[in-house]
Amino acid sequence: MNSHAPIRNSALWLSSFDKPLELVYLPVPEATAGSVVVKVLNTVVFPYAEDIHQGRLPVFNLTLPLVPHPSHIGRVHAVGPDAVLTKPGDLVFFSAPISARDDPDVGIIQGHHGGEGSRGIKLMQGEWRDGSLQQYQKVPLENVFILNEDRLCNQFGYTPADLHEISFYTISAGALCEAAELRAGETIIVGPATGTFGGITSDLALALGANVIAIGRNKDSLERLAKQLEHHERFSYVVMTGDDEADAAAIRKASPDGRGAEVYNDWASGALTGSPYFSAAIRANLKIIGKVIVSRFGIDLTIKMVQSGVLKLGKRGGSTHKVYSLEDHHEAFHQAKTNGFRVYTNIAPNPWWGPGIRGGAVDGYVELGYVELPPGAAKNAGFAFELFQLAFSRIEMACVDCYRGHDHPGPASGREIKLHGYDVYVTEPQAEGRTAKELIVVLSDIFGWNTTNLRRLADSYAERTGCKVYIPDFMHGTAAPPSIKKVIDRILNERGLWGWLVKPWLVLKALVVFLPCTIRNNVEKRYPGIRNFLDDLRCNEGANSKIGVVGFCWGAYSATRLAHGDLARNGKTLIDAAYTAHPSKIKVPQDIEEIRLPYSMCIGDIDFAMPLPKVQQAARW
Repeated sequence: MNSHAPIRNSALWLSSFDKPLELVYLPVPEATAGSVVVKVLNTVVFPYAEDIHQGRLPVFNLTLPLVPHPSHIGRVHAVGPDAVLTKPGDLVFFSAPISARDDPDVGIIQGHHGGEGSRGIKLMQGEWRDGSLQQYQKVPLENVFILNEDRLCNQFGYTPADLHEISFYTISAGALCEAAELRAGETIIVGPATGTFGGITSDLALALGANVIAIGRNKDSLERLAKQLEHHERFSYVVMTGDDEADAAAIRKASPDGRGAEVYNDWASGALTGSPYFSAAIRANLKIIGKVIVSRFGIDLTIKMVQSGVLKLGKRGGSTHKVYSLEDHHEAFHQAKTNGFRVYTNIAPNPWWGPGIRGGAVDGYVELGYVELPPGAAKNAGFAFELFQLAFSRIEMACVDCYRGHDHPGPASGREIKLHGYDVYVTEPQAEGRTAKELIVVLSDIFGWNTTNLRRLADSYAERTGCKVYIPDFMHGTAAPPSIKKVIDRILNERGLWGWLVKPWLVLKALVVFLPCTIRNNVEKRYPGIRNFLDDLRCNEGANSKIGVVGFCWGAYSATRLAHGDLARNGKTLIDAAYTAHPSKIKVPQDIEEIRLPYSMCIGDIDFAMPLPKVQQAARW
């Protein structure tokens, strides 16, 4: 069993139309033949989502319980044995309409529409019941579409929220490209045109080279659409007055040759009061076409148009997105009621490791930070540095600089206590009247819990944040002695013939200290004790507080593991956020891809623990 496999799947569960959605933990699905398990990065929220969840739109024919919501942007987590192109790590668009493999006339929309009749219900209640409001979703292999991540994310700068606009354009592509077979130079009337799909269809038609006449009753809304489309030279609009003859004349006048249009795309969900077939289909030789689901052709075409830059998404196309976590779904559904063309609300079940992420660990997203070292700082020790680095590559620490530095003078202002079986340095804000409400746990470097440097840093954390700060002795008194710093300095600074003679002996002397220390304090062996401490802390002192963890070098491994989101005995996550600096023993992507909580990593521009190729690989997760 893969020790880095996700152990839980956070999901929003709809058990009844009379109950609100519940945040639950489901098993992570397994990929079987014909399926893919996708880590869901983003799904758009519809304005009418709450109406579906409360049973006010029975047309969706949902059979409960289930995880609701249709399509998503995600990253492939696992594939079935028959996948020949799709592989773990691929960035994909999942299209939720599904047809029964043994009866294409039976269809559902996974997590969103239960289909018709007993066969539709059977399909909905089977493999493809649960939708995208979960961290891991099992979907049909044929319904995932691989996206060019380098082109879309690295070059265009798109996020998963931006990319989910593809789902809207594919629906319009089904109407324009598959049903109407709209061609460049033709004219299309879009109406009503001021809703989400009216705007999307107008934009797609312009990208296809067509002329667009938008119709609607509200002049301000039509003018707003014209502005959103940058008053495109092939776009015009006509305000409907209710006078059929006058409106028809106005539409003809707006067409390029005054003869009207080749295509009319109707997004209204009204009913016919009479039969137009005789006059329209027979006398005028017109086709009336109904289209329900876009095919693979339309989806592939849409993705090609996006990847070529013909269709622009996100900020490039003038769109705005508000992104919420699963936990904040109530606010997301409320915000989504104001959605429209290029104004979207999204839910991100998993964090996005996008290119160029900066800032902080905010709203569930992840930060990769860089700090620049002085020019040549990592190489100025010459041969001795390389010799020592070779020796250190076989033990727990990242590089010789992990054992260098100087000690700041004291004193520290905290105190030592016994807590949950460990010796712990604890410090709090010193200002009168300040009461610490939140907690920070510092996981030390190889020099352990009792260095003045670390304790003064903890004091500073307490003063600046108002938190109570703990530094536990997770090494049980076996940390590296501070005296070894002088040995390291001699190894790196001795010069001349004497230096060449004495350095091998100094390296051996250092290794005599390092090897027992690192063997006793193997990060993977120490982690269970660290986890148990945080479990006890969460169930006691931190039961009603936020808990942040800071991990330096040796401690960064455990801080990263804690950010995976494991639960304490009381059902809460062990911690709420984690920060690491110059991390040692981090495996990429295994330790990175399972992060579920706000997380920040600070590295050097030349960092032996996390070289830039590893950082770039981590950023893709």
